[in-house]
This record gives sequence, structure tokens and C-alpha cells, in this order.
Amino acid sequence: MKKFGLVLLLIIAFVGGIIGYRHVTSNQGYEATMTNAHDALNKQNWSDAKFYYQEAQKEKKSVEARTALDQLVYAIRADKSANKGDWQDALDWYHTAKVVDGAVDLVNENIDVAVRKVKTSRASSEAKVSSSKAASIASSKAAAASIAASQSKAASEAAASSRKAAELSSSVAASVSRSSAAQSISEAFKSSKAASDSTTESSVSDSSDTTSSSTSSVPASSSSERQMDSADVAAARAELIAKGYNVQDLPASELQAAMNQVIDSHGGMTLEDIAKQHKW
Repeated sequence: MKKFGLVLLLIIAFVGGIIGYRHVTSNQGYEATMTNAHDALNKQNWSDAKFYYQEAQKEKKSVEARTALDQLVYAIRADKSANKGDWQDALDWYHTAKVVDGAVDLVNENIDVAVRKVKTSRASSEAKVSSSKAASIASSKAAAASIAASQSKAASEAAASSRKAAELSSSVAASVSRSSAAQSISEAFKSSKAASDSTTESSVSDSSDTTSSSTSSVPASSSSERQMDSADVAAARAELIAKGYNVQDLPASELQAAMNQVIDSHGGMTLEDIAKQHKW
């Protein structure tokens, strides 16, 4: 009987030892799983944290694991929105995760860290967009200024060309006008000269007819006494000026004398020949 009692006691002790071992082992596994979940939270690795909390729930049901799993559903959605650049959407999901009933402090602390990262990323993204827009506007303004400068330069060159053309046209017109005036004056002088020659020849003929019946003749008027019309003198002066002679202030009497020399030479001399002789 004593032996039976001893065996029974040993069996009970053995079974208790096994049960105790399993309990201890189970607790160690749970604690290790929860530690892994906490590590994942501190790295804001929501997916890994969710996995470890699920494993911990299989080993031992706990309020922390259940609540943390509810929060992590929203945290994972927030992380996906942040990766897409939907900053406000991400912030809204993080806010929802934080206000879950009975929210776990460690989860909330790491959500705050994630929120700061999202805000920093949003500010950086907005700064880049703003900088890009500013650069685009500056580039557009520079291009517009370049086009305006080119148009202004083209307009200036066109205006300069127009002025040069106008000046050239005016110069040509003035040259033609001076040439026409000189030719007109020359023709007038030649006409006056021809008329004077005709008058002289007629006077000589009449004098010859008169003196042919008399024994003595009356000498004709000398060339120095021949009077020139003021218009003829002006025409002669203009002709010489047009040819480059300095006769603007030359007395009319000297011009008349020169014109008489031309007439008396009967074509042997020109007014310009006389001007050259006198070095006018």
C-alpha cells in the first residue's frame, strides 16, 4: 500500500512538472512574441507588429494585443497613403488609429513619430513643387523677354533701314534736282547766247549794207558795252556754282564780261574755260 501511494505521488509530481513546464514555456513564447511586436512598433513597421500581435493572441489572449490590432489596421492604411503622396489622407488615418477605444500608449507614441515624418515629407514635396513652378515661371519670363528683345531689335533694324532708304532716296532726289537745275540753267544760258549772237550778226549785216554806199563807216558797239539780262547772269552764276566754282560773291559785271568773252569767241570758249583762266 505504501508502495502504491509512493508511485501515485510520483505520477502526480511528474504530470505537474510537465504541466508547469508547458506553462512556463508558453509564457516565455508569449513574452518573446510581444517583445517582437514592440520592436516592430518602435520601427513604425506596422505590418510586422500586426503579425506578432496575431501570434501572441494565439498563445494568450490579451487586451493589449486585441486593441493594438485594431489600431494597426488604420496605421497600415495611413502608411499606404503616405507612400502614394496622399499626405492628408495619411494624417486622417493616423488620427483614426489614435482615437481607437482603449488605444495602446506604445502604439500611439509611434503613430506620433510617423505623423511627424508625414508632415516633413509633405513640406518637402510642396517646396519642390513650389520651386519647380517658380523655375517654370522664371523660364517663361526669360523666354518672353528674349522674344520681346528680338522683336525690338528687329523693329529697330527695320526703322534704321527705313531711315537709310529715305535718306538715300532724298539724296538721289536732291542730286537729280541739282542736275536738272544745272541743265536748265545751262540751256537758258545757251539760248540767251544764241539770241545775242543772232542780234550781233543782224547788226553787223545792217551796218555793212549802210556803209557800202558811203565812203566812211561807223564802228559797232564794243563787246564791253553789251548788256546782259539779270536772269542770264544768274543762270551763268548758278551753272558755275553747280560745277564747283566759287562765284557766289563774284560781281555781276565780271560775270557779264565773261559772258561777252564767250559770245565774242563765237564758240571757241566756254564759260567754264574763262572761270578756269580767272581761277574762280
